[in-house]
Amino acid sequence: MPGRRRFLVRLLALAGLPSVFRPARETLAASAPRRLLPPGTRAETLLEENPAHLDIRHLEITPPELRGVMGQRVRPFAAKDFALTVEGLVERPIRLSYEELTALPFVERRALLVCPGTFSFLARWKGVRLVELLERAGRSPGARFVDIATRPDPYGGRVERFPLEEIASDRLMLAWAVDGLPLPEPHGHPLRLVAADHYGNVWVKYVEFVRLVG
Repeated sequence: MPGRRRFLVRLLALAGLPSVFRPARETLAASAPRRLLPPGTRAETLLEENPAHLDIRHLEITPPELRGVMGQRVRPFAAKDFALTVEGLVERPIRLSYEELTALPFVERRALLVCPGTFSFLARWKGVRLVELLERAGRSPGARFVDIATRPDPYGGRVERFPLEEIASDRLMLAWAVDGLPLPEPHGHPLRLVAADHYGNVWVKYVEFVRLVG
């Protein structure tokens, strides 16, 4: 069994989930076939659509000037002051500087970001797979969810929680670049979550913590 598939099986088993790994694409195809968007469709016109229901293979990348952004830039800081911490129910807590993070094996993926009724755009994101980070940290028994979080602030910061089953589907990544350039600050520099098939409200910006919890 290939190494990555074996790791995903172990991840599901530790979470008390079915031990037979079924790729997310197969699961989605079985439950809700995606609607293939025809060539010429503009990603900016999809702001009323659910990205989980769309086949975006024919979409073209949205020009940067047409990419919407939500929220205030409340925690800007230089990449040199950044660190990503992987903690919680892990065997080997990890703390990575920006240089160490961007030196990890990376992937580049096209993903559609939709903020319903407000904006939508397609970009090519570059970063590290969440399963890659979890494989490096190891999972302790009892871990069932992963929290993606910002630094706490007077308002509590941002936290989004995902089940390990979804992490194992390998659809989530942490991106430090978009279309070959570092993330702009309004889009989450130095690091943001790219959660394919989710609406943009869970694409956490300014990510600093990955926590495994029970």
